[in-house]
Amino acid sequence: MRRKAFVPLLALILAVSMVLAVPASAQAKAKGWGKVKDIDKFLKKLVKSIEKFSDLRFADYRDAEWAIECVAKMRGMGIINGYGGNLFKPQAAVSQSEVLTMMVRVFDLEDEANEMAERFSTLYGKYDKIHGRDVDYDDIRQFVLEGLVLPVVPASARWALGYILVAVDEGWVKISELNPRAAASREWVAMVMVRALGHEAQAQAKTNTSLSFTDAKDVSRTRVGYVAESVAMGLFNGYPDGKFQPKKSVSRAEMAAILERFLEDELPDHTDFGVKGKVTAVSSTSITVRIAAEQSLTFTISQDALITLGGKATSLDKVKVGDTVEILSNGKLVALLIAIKAQVVEPADEITGEIVAMIWPPALTLKVDGQVVNRTIELATGCTIREGVHTISFESLQCEDRVKVKVQSGKAVEITVVARKSTVETVTGIVQEVSIANTGSTMKVATSNTTSRVIQLAPGVTVRYGNSTLSVADIEVGDSVHVRLENGKATLVTILARGAGVQTITGLVTGLSTSTSGSTITVATSNTTQKTVAVSPSVIVEFGNSTLEFDDILPGDTVTLKVQNGVCFFITITNRESTWGDLSGTIKTITQTMDGTTILLDRGSEPEVSVKLRAKVTITYGDAYLKPKDLRINDVVRVSLENKLAAEIRVIERAASGS
Repeated sequence: MRRKAFVPLLALILAVSMVLAVPASAQAKAKGWGKVKDIDKFLKKLVKSIEKFSDLRFADYRDAEWAIECVAKMRGMGIINGYGGNLFKPQAAVSQSEVLTMMVRVFDLEDEANEMAERFSTLYGKYDKIHGRDVDYDDIRQFVLEGLVLPVVPASARWALGYILVAVDEGWVKISELNPRAAASREWVAMVMVRALGHEAQAQAKTNTSLSFTDAKDVSRTRVGYVAESVAMGLFNGYPDGKFQPKKSVSRAEMAAILERFLEDELPDHTDFGVKGKVTAVSSTSITVRIAAEQSLTFTISQDALITLGGKATSLDKVKVGDTVEILSNGKLVALLIAIKAQVVEPADEITGEIVAMIWPPALTLKVDGQVVNRTIELATGCTIREGVHTISFESLQCEDRVKVKVQSGKAVEITVVARKSTVETVTGIVQEVSIANTGSTMKVATSNTTSRVIQLAPGVTVRYGNSTLSVADIEVGDSVHVRLENGKATLVTILARGAGVQTITGLVTGLSTSTSGSTITVATSNTTQKTVAVSPSVIVEFGNSTLEFDDILPGDTVTLKVQNGVCFFITITNRESTWGDLSGTIKTITQTMDGTTILLDRGSEPEVSVKLRAKVTITYGDAYLKPKDLRINDVVRVSLENKLAAEIRVIERAASGS
C-alpha cells in the first residue's frame, strides 16, 4: 500500500490519500452501500471473530433489551467490545473516539488504522514531551509538528489514535469538529455517518430543509442537512414524542443499532456465518432453514443461543416451522443467534372470557371461561374491536366486560364485546312528575333549569329518605332526589330534601373546613362574592361517574351545591384542573387488580405513598419503554402524577432481576 505523508493544505486541514488494493478474486456481492473495501476479506475477518463465541449476550443486556439483537450481532462480528465482568453498559454515552473506532471496523479499515497508529505514534510522543501528557486538550484541536498538521488526541483517547486519523483522512470528520473524549451527540453521529456513506452532496442540498421534528430549532444550523439525510437514509429515527433530540448523547446500544442497520444492507444474505430463510424443521437442539429453492442448512443450536422476536429476547419455543429467520452462526454450523423476522400465520384461536385488567400498550388480561389461570393477550397492530355493528376503541372496553377474542400468533387480532358490565349512572334533580302503573312506573326529574329526564323505575326500586325506607307512592313533586340507575333503570331513589326551597350555588371552591362542630365549604360565585355553606354529615359528592368523599374535594374545583335550609346536602364537581406532582422513591410492593396496577413507594424519611397507575401510563428506563409488568420490587423511580394517578414513571435505577 502506498501512502503520502501528511502535508498542510488550505486551512491546515489534514489530507492523506489512500490507494486501496482490490484483490483480483471475485468479491462476494454486497447489496447495499458498497462501502466495505473488500467484502471477501471482511467476511473472513468476521468469521474469525464470531467463531470465538458460544454466547453473544452481555450480562447487562436487560438494561437495553430493545437492542439485544443489534448488540449481539455487532459483538459477534468484532465491531464492538465490552468491559470487565461481561458488561456492555448499553446506556452509557459513546464518545467520539469510540464512534470512529466502531465505524472504522465496520468499514473494514482497521488495518489502515493500525498502520496510521504505528506511523504517527512517534510524532505524538514528541508532542507529549513538548506539552506534557496531562495537558487539558479540550480547547485545542490541532498542532503542527515537523511541517505536518495533526489532530490533537488526548492521552486518554490515544488508544484510538489510528482510528481517529483514518476518520479524518477519509473526510468523515474535520479537525475542527473533533473532540475525542467528548460524548458523541445524535447530530454529530448523523453528520459523520452521512459523510462516511458518501452522501455529503445530498446533505448539503438539504441545508435549508424544514425538519418535521418538534425540536427542529435545536439542531445546529450547519447540521440540518445531515440530520435530514440521515433520517432519509434510515440511519436515524425520531422519538415517539416527535423530537429528534440532536444534542442528546448517543448511547452504546443506539450506536450498535445504527451500525447494524448499515451492515444489514451491506452484507450478502448468505455468508459463512449468517443466513436468512424459512424454517423447515426445529427441535430443542437443531434447526433447518431453507435458503434457496433446493438448498437447506441444518444448524446445531448452541445451549447459550440467543433467540429474538421483534428485536427482543424470547424463547426457542416461539420458533415455528414456516417462520422466516436470520441465523448467526460460528461459521461451523452452530447457531448463536436465531432472529425471528416473520412468523407463519397460524389458524386463529378463539377464546371467551371476562376482562379483569387492561394494560398499555394495549393488552387484555382475561378470566377465560373454563380456565383457572388468567391469560394476558397483547393486541396485534390493527386489531379490530366491535360492539354489535359498531367498531370501538380499546379505551372503550371496561373491566368486567365479557368478550370473544380471536388470537393469532399469540396476539389478539379481533375482539367482540359479548356483554357489557352492568352500567351504572346517577341523576340528581327535582321531581316534576310521578306516574305509577301496572305496566311500569316512571318519574320525571328536572336536572337543570332547562332539562328534564323521564326515568323508568325498576321493579322493586328502593326509595329512601333519611333512615326511612319509603314506597314509590311516597315520592312527591318538588322533592330533591338522587337516583341510581343500572342498565337504564332506577334501582335506588334517595330523597335528599322534601318539597321546594332547594337553592343551587355554582362557583369555584376557595376554602374547605372540617372540625368537631361540622364541615363547611366556601365557594366564589363571582370575582367579588364568596359564600360559605355548612355541609351535611351525609352529603353526597359526585365527580363524573364517581362518588367521592368530602375530603376529596380540592381547592380550585368548580362545583354545584344543592342547599336547603342553609345546609349543603349534595355537591357535584363539574370541572377539575389537572393537578400535577412528582414523587420519588423505591418500589416496595406492586399490586395488580381488576381496577389496575398500584405501587407502594418507600420514600425514606417521608411517609410511604400508594400510587395507582393510569391506564396509559408511560414507563421509561433510559431510552427503553417498559410496561407495568416490567416494573420490579426495589426499582428506584420518579413518578409524575396527574389527578392523583401515575401518568409517567421514570426508572432511575433497576433492581436486580428476580427482586
